[in-house]
Amino acid sequence: YSPSTDRPGWQRDLGTFYLRVGFFDKAKSSFQEAFAQDSNKREYLRNTFSTELSSENFDEALKLSKELLEMDSTSLKGIINVLVVYHYIPGHNDEAYTLAKRLIEQIKTSQNIHPFYLDDFADLIGYAFWQAGNHKEAQYYFDKSIKFYEAIIKLGRNIDAYSYFTLAATYAFLGDHVK
Repeated sequence: YSPSTDRPGWQRDLGTFYLRVGFFDKAKSSFQEAFAQDSNKREYLRNTFSTELSSENFDEALKLSKELLEMDSTSLKGIINVLVVYHYIPGHNDEAYTLAKRLIEQIKTSQNIHPFYLDDFADLIGYAFWQAGNHKEAQYYFDKSIKFYEAIIKLGRNIDAYSYFTLAATYAFLGDHVK
């Protein structure tokens, strides 16, 4: 974490801290204050998206994530945000599948995105493929995710709750509730 050096940045930092501890209304207020100071719509939408997702307001989070993606259709983070929301809202299987394929293509063809991101987000891709009925392709990405996160944990690199959570969630989705 690197603190911001300007007032709107401080407001966003404060909003992020409020968000992390579950004070969603205070987080929204801080993000609105930052927007009032610098009119940075992308940051405002991104922060509001995180707040709505954390508040389990999935329809609003989906609307905001799509608006962010429209602002920059090549944004890796934008694609991932929409995919994450599709995991919570049923009925978007075809859209999620199309977006997952777009994510794969973007990672593979970009000169600016490291290929390891394909492994890092393989669980999201696998889930989108599974929901669309492409179980063989889904299994390939689930296996990729398991291998990636087991390696991270074994090597002691970037170990955090997310690594363990993703590994456990992938195993559980595949029916292995022991690992």
